Amino acid sequence: MKEFNSALIQKERLLPGIHGLRGVTALGIVLFHLHHLTGINPPAALMFLDLRKFLKNDGRWDIVAWGLSLAALCIWQSLRPSFAIANKPFEYLGEQSFSIYLIHPTPITFLKDYLIRSYDALLPHLGTYAFFVCAALIIGTTLIFAEFTYKFIEVPGIRLGRQLIAGSAQT
Repeated sequence: MKEFNSALIQKERLLPGIHGLRGVTALGIVLFHLHHLTGINPPAALMFLDLRKFLKNDGRWDIVAWGLSLAALCIWQSLRPSFAIANKPFEYLGEQSFSIYLIHPTPITFLKDYLIRSYDALLPHLGTYAFFVCAALIIGTTLIFAEFTYKFIEVPGIRLGRQLIAGSAQT
């Protein structure tokens, strides 16, 4: 029983204020329906009133900061796309993203031992910048594999799916 209580306490420490987040969700549902029923647009700040329960007691400010940064980036890019992000290389990565996501564990797994040896060999010469060399190897290998799987698996699969859908729509 003592181990169970200890695990429960540990879980509560890992998920501080989870009960407060339920309140935020409920408030969001109420405000959503209020907006659609009455046309009143309640201030978005009301949605974050209960976050104090999450943020106290070792709250994860880093997660909140990353979330707010990503939200700001999305809003910025939707209102005024910048060439820094809206360009051909990022368009290519966006097109390949599913293949990259699916294939990335494979090069990491197969190159792990080689990367560890490479990192250890480069560390005296480059210091912690050796990490960037290893990261470039992984990213380059992943992009090559992703291009292959995109071109020879994903695109033909999409084409086949469209043909099947078009065929079932005619029937």
